[in-house]
Amino acid sequence: MLLQARHLAANMDTLISLGTLAALLYSLWGMFVGSPHLYFETGAVIAALILLGRYFEARSRGQAGEAIEKLRRRLSFSKRSMYWPARYCSRSDAGSLR
Repeated sequence: MLLQARHLAANMDTLISLGTLAALLYSLWGMFVGSPHLYFETGAVIAALILLGRYFEARSRGQAGEAIEKLRRRLSFSKRSMYWPARYCSRSDAGSLR
C-alpha cells in the first residue's frame, strides 16, 4: 500500500486499506476522547470481506483453469483421432485416411 501511494498509483486495494485505516484511527481517537461512535468492527468486516472475495476469486480461477484444461485435452484428443497425419501411420492405415 505504501509503495503504491509513493508512486501515486492507487488501485482498489489501496483505497480500501486507506478507508479501513481511517476507521481504525478515528475509533482509537474516539475511544480516548470518550466518543460513543466507534468503528472497530467496520475495519474487521471490510478486511474479512476482502479476504473472502479474494478466496472466491482464486477458487473460481482454479476451477475455470481446470475446465479449460479438460476441454483442451478433450479437443486435442478428438482432433488427433480424426485428422492424424498419414506420415505417422503405417502404409495399411494411410490408405484409409484418404
